[in-house]
Amino acid sequence: MFLRCLAAFFAPIFFVSAAETLPFYDVGTAPGAGNFNTDWKGFSKHWQRRQQDFAASRDAEKGAIFFLGDSITEKADLKKLFPGMAIANRGISGDTTRGMLYRLENNVLECEPRAVVLLCGTNDMMQPQATSAGTAKDVRGICHSIHARFPKIAVLVLKIMPNVETDRKVIEEFNTAVDKELAGLESVTRVDTYGVFLKADGTINNAAFVDGVHLNEAGYEIYRKTLAPLLPSNK
Repeated sequence: MFLRCLAAFFAPIFFVSAAETLPFYDVGTAPGAGNFNTDWKGFSKHWQRRQQDFAASRDAEKGAIFFLGDSITEKADLKKLFPGMAIANRGISGDTTRGMLYRLENNVLECEPRAVVLLCGTNDMMQPQATSAGTAKDVRGICHSIHARFPKIAVLVLKIMPNVETDRKVIEEFNTAVDKELAGLESVTRVDTYGVFLKADGTINNAAFVDGVHLNEAGYEIYRKTLAPLLPSNK
């Protein structure tokens, strides 16, 4: 994750057919309340490359469990972490929650997911004028949009993980805001991927991270153990 770097709350979903490659977002017309990544100059090119990857694998991945996220998702070897499961990786390094809302239809819903795992928010906190309320509303918008198409599928919403570049109080503020927005939503499970990466004294467990932000092998093992019991089986 590059750290400098219903439909959506009753607004229509931006729709691009499965046969097309999604165009880069238009900040002026895209749905959502939060921010897009405006800091990383290489983001749009990387984003477009990932769209090409997603389009190429779309047919083969129909009906899989879709992991939607930023670099922590993109860098995860999901098929190794969850062997024997039909998994699709829809992570884009540097992406924000609003960016994921924008691409949700084309990247995920058109593929008829069996479940969705959402990890977002870290890049939001680094964007200009970012607010926890905006991120929380975009997360709720993603959940509503998923269940508008597939009412009963499981949606796992992971908490923002600790990192050395963001004040702990800010991360906790964003996580709490999302907790409140998702309270009471059916078929939505909030997953504590924040507390599991803290030591007993409440500080970040640096042994789980490559650089204080991205997970290393030990960190992904914690990630795997946290998620594995919550994922639906292939049966």
